[in-house]
Amino acid sequence: MRSEDSTAATTRPTGRARPSGRRYAIAAVFGLGAAAVVLVVQVLGVLEGRARLLAVGLLVLALPTSRELARRVLIAGCVFLGWIPLLWWWHLPLGDVGRLGTVLALLVACLAAWLLLGDGPAARVRLLVPRIRWADAVGVAGAAVVTWVYLPLLRVSSGEVALSGFLRGWDNSAHFDMTEMIRRYGVLIPGVRLGSSGPWSYDNYPQGFHAAAATVMEGLAGPTVGDPGIELVHYTHALALVVILALTTVVAGLCALPSLRRRPLLALPLVMLVVATFTLGPGGMVLHNGFPNFYVACALLACLPLIVIPMEKVGSPVLLAALGGATLGVAHNWSLLLTMGAFGAVVVLFPWRRNRWPDTTRGWVVAGAVGAATAGGMLAAAAMLRGQQGITDILVGNGGVTPVPVNAFILTVVAASACAVAVGAHARGAAPGSDNALRTMLMASLPAVGLVVTALIAYLQISRVGEPGYYMWKYAIALQLLSVVIIAAAVPALIRRFDSRNLLMRGAAVVASCALAVAAVQTYGFPAALPTALGGSLSPGGAARADLVALAGSPIASAATLLSAARAHAQHGEVPYVLLPFPAAPGIPPMMLSQWFNSLTGGWTERANDLLRHLSTPPDESQESAVSLAREVFSKDPDAIVVVGPTFVDAVRAGVADAGWADRVASW
Repeated sequence: MRSEDSTAATTRPTGRARPSGRRYAIAAVFGLGAAAVVLVVQVLGVLEGRARLLAVGLLVLALPTSRELARRVLIAGCVFLGWIPLLWWWHLPLGDVGRLGTVLALLVACLAAWLLLGDGPAARVRLLVPRIRWADAVGVAGAAVVTWVYLPLLRVSSGEVALSGFLRGWDNSAHFDMTEMIRRYGVLIPGVRLGSSGPWSYDNYPQGFHAAAATVMEGLAGPTVGDPGIELVHYTHALALVVILALTTVVAGLCALPSLRRRPLLALPLVMLVVATFTLGPGGMVLHNGFPNFYVACALLACLPLIVIPMEKVGSPVLLAALGGATLGVAHNWSLLLTMGAFGAVVVLFPWRRNRWPDTTRGWVVAGAVGAATAGGMLAAAAMLRGQQGITDILVGNGGVTPVPVNAFILTVVAASACAVAVGAHARGAAPGSDNALRTMLMASLPAVGLVVTALIAYLQISRVGEPGYYMWKYAIALQLLSVVIIAAAVPALIRRFDSRNLLMRGAAVVASCALAVAAVQTYGFPAALPTALGGSLSPGGAARADLVALAGSPIASAATLLSAARAHAQHGEVPYVLLPFPAAPGIPPMMLSQWFNSLTGGWTERANDLLRHLSTPPDESQESAVSLAREVFSKDPDAIVVVGPTFVDAVRAGVADAGWADRVASW
C-alpha cells in the first residue's frame, strides 16, 4: 500500500529543465543578502529571546520536507534533537549572534534561494504551507497536554525556585553543569582546555540533551553567560522546551502514520494514552528524578518506529536525516537504549526490494553522505564513552530512580509483543506489497528484544549486588514507554476503518473517542489534585507537577544560600573549591549542595570532585564538625578553597590557622 505522504515535496516534474548557472548565481546572491539582513537585525537586538526561537520554529515548519504538517514536525524534531551536538564540536567565532542566530540566518538564506530557483516562485510559496488534516488537531491537543504538565517549569521566574525544584533529583546538578560548560566555552566539554585543576567532570559523558538545551538557552538569553540565578531560570525554561519538543515529536509521528492520518477519532485516544504514559505514568517521575537526557533518549527511541513504518523509500534524504537524528539522539543521551534502537533502525531495510533504493547516482551520493555523517556521529558518541569504566561496572552502579510497577510493566510489554503477532496474522490477508504491515510487525517485536536485555541486566545486578537496581529500572521505564508507542502504532493496523454517513453514528463515534481519550489520561491516576471525595490516587507525573507548583510559592531556604555563595565566588575551575554547607539543610545531602556550588560557579573538575567525598556522610551542626571537615580537605589538597557560611567562617578560620590555612577559607 503506497503512502499518500510525499516527503519529496520539491521534486520537479519530469522533463523540466534544470535551472541555469545564472539562476543559481542570482538565487545565491539573494539568499546571502537575506541572511545578512537577518544577522544585522539580530545584532541590533530587534529579534531576540523567545521571538527568535519562535521565528526559527516557524521557518523550520515552512521547510517543504513533507506535504503533511505532522510529518514536518516529526522530521524537524528528530533532526534538531539528534544532530544539534554537531554544532558544538568546535569553537565557532559567531559573536553575539551565536549558533541559533546563525541557524536562523541560514534558514532564511536557504528558503529565499529555493524560492528563486523555481520557474514560478508563487507555486513554490504554496509548497511552504503544509497540508492540514484533522489528525493535526489531535497532535495539537496532545502537545497542549504535554505543555500543561510542564507549565510550572516554564513559569519559573527566580533562581531560588528553579534550584528548589532541581534539588529533588541528585543528577540535576550534573546536567546543569554540562549545559553551562557548553555555554561558557562554546564547545562540548571534551573540547574545553584543561586547567591546572585537572580534567573536567563529565568530559566523557555524551551531551546530546545538553547541547540542545544550550542552544535554546542561547536563543533565550544570548551567548553570554549571566548571573547564576538567571542562568538557572533560563536552563529551567530550556529544559521544559526541549522536553516538550521531544514529546511533541512523538505525538506528531503518531499523527503522521498513514493508518492514523485520516482517522482522527482513533488517533485521539491513542495519542492521549502515549502522552499520559510519558508525562503522568512511568515517565512522570523521570524529570523529577533528574534525568532529562534519558527522557529525550526515550522520546527519540519511540520516534524510530514512527519513521520506519511508513518509510517506503530507503534513499529519501529527508527521512534518512530524521532516522539518523533519532539514532544519534539515543546514542548521545543514553546509549544503552541502542540495544533496541539499532534493531529498529535496521527494520527500515525491509522488504528488500530494488525499487525502494535510489535509482540515480546522485541519490546514492546523498544517501551515502547522510549515512556517513550518522556513522561519524555514532563514532563520536563511542569515543566519549571510551573514557568511562567497563559496561559491567556501570550496569551495577547505584542511583536514585522511581521504579515502575512490575505488573503494569509486564502487561504493557506483553501487549506490545502480542501486537506483533496480531499484525503478522492480519497481514496475511492483506493485499500483496503491504509493506507498512510488515514493518509494523517487525517494529512491534522491539519490546521482546528489550525484555531480553532487561532480564540480562537484572541477572547481572542480582548476581553482583543481590537485587535489581538503577540501570535495570531505567531501562524498564524506557521499554514501557516504547511499548505503549508500539501499541499505538500497531492498533490501527488491526481495526477496520470506520466510515458511516449516518450522523447519529458519527456523533456516537465522536463521543466514544473523547471518552476514551479522557480515560486514557486517567490511566495512571489523576493528572491533578482533586477533592479527596472523588477517591483515587494522584498519578506519578501529577504528584511531581504538584510538587513543582508548591515550590513556586515556598522555595527551599538552602537554594537562596547556595545562590548567594555562588554569586560571591564565580570562578572557572583553576583552583578547586569546596562548599561546606553549614548549617546543614534538612533532607538534602551536603555533597549535593557542594556539587551544585561547583556547577553554578563553573569549577566542577575531577580534582574538586575528589574533595567532595568528605561530605558523603551528613555532618552534625557543630563548629567542630565544620573545622574537622575543612582540615580533611586541606590535608588532601592544600591549594583548595573552602567556602563556609558567615555563621561558621570565623570558627573554621581559627580552627585551621595553626596549619597556615586560614587565608584559604572564604565566605559570602
